[in-house]
This record gives sequence, structure tokens and C-alpha cells, in this order.
Amino acid sequence: MPEATVVAAAPPPPGDTRVVHIGRLSAGHGVAELIEVAGRPVPHGVRMDLIGPADRDVRPVTTPPAAPLVERAGCGVVVPLDVGAVVRAVLDLKEDPVRRAELGARGHAEARLHHRWPDHAPDFVALMETWAGLGAPVQPLTV
Repeated sequence: MPEATVVAAAPPPPGDTRVVHIGRLSAGHGVAELIEVAGRPVPHGVRMDLIGPADRDVRPVTTPPAAPLVERAGCGVVVPLDVGAVVRAVLDLKEDPVRRAELGARGHAEARLHHRWPDHAPDFVALMETWAGLGAPVQPLTV
């Protein structure tokens, strides 16, 4: 089942200076570099959010690569996990509000299409009822 998330009806307004990394946070997937990257654009007015499950050993400092999703949806920039390259990509996007808005709109559309909880809730409830061995399906709540 896709990640079950409530997605707003509209993307954030242009001008948002937030970069989002989505994926597992682990030492093997470069969490130390991501944390370093997150602090560097702050003086430029950019905030970076690291979103995803964190391995137990990295939680006090807090992936599978999301590159296929980003490339398929055209909703972001894929760069090597090199602190300088990531910071350059973030600052390049900061200077290009039109491109940022386009990427954000595509990311929002992807989230609404594939990751919106109300769209997946009925299937999830039906699966749980099957696993629980219930006879007649219960009508899911409308969110």
C-alpha cells in the first residue's frame, strides 16, 4: 500500500523556502551528510526538512533513494549525496522561483494522486477486515 498521508487540496504558495528530503534516515544512506546539508542553506533563508523513518542508531541526530519517484513525477532534483552538490542544487532552486513552483506543483499532484489517505482508506480497511476474518465489510469512514 502506498504511504497513507493526508495531502492538502493545494500546494503551498510560491515563496516557500523549504526543501524536503523524503526517505529512510540511516548511516548507510548518508544521514550525516543530510544533516550537514540541512544546516548550510539556513543563512540563505532556506530550511531543509528530513522526512522518513530513522534507524535506531541515528535517531539522536535526526533511504531508499527516492530518485525513481522524483524522476518519474518530475517533482524535484536528484543529485549525488555530496554536501556541496546538494547545497548548490538547493541554492540554484532558491534563485529560480518559476522552476520551484513547477516542481512543487508536480510533487503535490503526485502526492494527491498516489499518497492521499482518503483514497486508500477503503482498500486498507477491506484488507484488514479480510485478515481479521470478518464476514461482511464495514463501511469505511469518509474523510
